[in-house]
Amino acid sequence: VFRTNAAYARFWEARKVWGAVVNTSRDNVRLALIALDDPVLRDRMVQLGMLYPFLLKQHLQNDPDVDEVAAFSTLSSDELESLVNDPNPPLRVCQRMGDVLAKQFDDRDDVMAFNYRTYIEGEINKMVDFLGMCERIK
Repeated sequence: VFRTNAAYARFWEARKVWGAVVNTSRDNVRLALIALDDPVLRDRMVQLGMLYPFLLKQHLQNDPDVDEVAAFSTLSSDELESLVNDPNPPLRVCQRMGDVLAKQFDDRDDVMAFNYRTYIEGEINKMVDFLGMCERIK
């Protein structure tokens, strides 16, 4: 009974974390569409947000697959290859999302830009936290 209960608790925790991963990725895409003025940076942030759950799944299963993510991504094949073959692809996605925010907001000093950047960085930090939670459950 103990093993059954422990396994179920682990499953339930993983289910909650995975739901949070999907919701946060979706929120980041929505925020990018609202907050990023530059269409190139906006598209990049959307692409990275869409890739995160897939790359996290592959990372947790130790099963990198460029073809799976290439099917829906407009990132270059070299960049996809680089992401998929990184030692920690989901963490690399979060770093690149931070780079996009820096390019969009570093030269702006208005309050709205500061608020957007702070909020989106908080969401990216959540994604890093979820990565750690998933690795712990694994």
